[in-house]
Parts: sequence; C-alpha cells; structure tokens
Amino acid sequence: MDRLVTPFMPWHYEWLIAARKSAEAWPVRLNSSMLEGIAASNTWTAVVDGQPVAVAGTVKKWEGRHLAWAYIGDDCGPHMAWITRATRRNLASIGGRVELTVRSDFEQGHRWARLLGFRVETPRLEKFGPDGSDHTGYVRIN
Repeated sequence: MDRLVTPFMPWHYEWLIAARKSAEAWPVRLNSSMLEGIAASNTWTAVVDGQPVAVAGTVKKWEGRHLAWAYIGDDCGPHMAWITRATRRNLASIGGRVELTVRSDFEQGHRWARLLGFRVETPRLEKFGPDGSDHTGYVRIN
C-alpha cells in the first residue's frame, strides 16, 4: 500500500465528492475560485494507492489566527492513524490560535478534534453550519 501526503490540488476535492458513497452529502459545494484559493493556503491531501482519501488544511485569517478544516472520504477509516499523525505535525507547525468547528451530532468529528489536540471553547454554536446545524467550537493554541 502506497501512502503519502501531497500538496492539495482542486481535483482532489472533486474526486472525493464524486466518490462519496454515504447518504450524507457535504452541504457546501466549493466552486473553482474557492478551490484555487484553498490550494494557495496551507492545504494538503492524503493519498492512498494514487487516490485521494482526505483533504485538510488551515486558512490564515491574520497573523496568529487560523481556521482548520477537513474533508474526509468514506474509505478513510483504515488510514486515520497516519492521517492523524500527519495532521498533528501540520498543526504543530502553525503559530498561535487554530480554530475549528464540528457539527454537534458528529461524534467521530469530536473524537478526532480531541485527538488533534483541540479543546472545546464554545459548546454550542446555534445554527452555525451552512445547513443550519448546530456546531461545537474548538481551539488549539500553539
């Protein structure tokens, strides 16, 4: 099995969206200009046997403040240990405050946020998600 972390390219996201098997769809579709902007930021792709399985990164809001995000593919389960290690290394290289939110009812997301070294800062962000879902706000201070 060939695994690597590579810089993000817009087609990685499109590949993951197209390959999605679960009934729950990502509520936000990113357009090409958004994907180009993300590609220019601190963003990477986990690739297994030549296929993207996850994309993640941070967006710098200003010096010392970053927003983290991830899109994990359906077949990521067997690869989460090394993806978590790679993500921790990436996050450790960022100075200051890193924020993320997790949909309140998404237990795997909460578990992963804690594994990545985030702590709950805001227990409930009402109607925060693009689909109107409640979220929990997390922070990691480096």
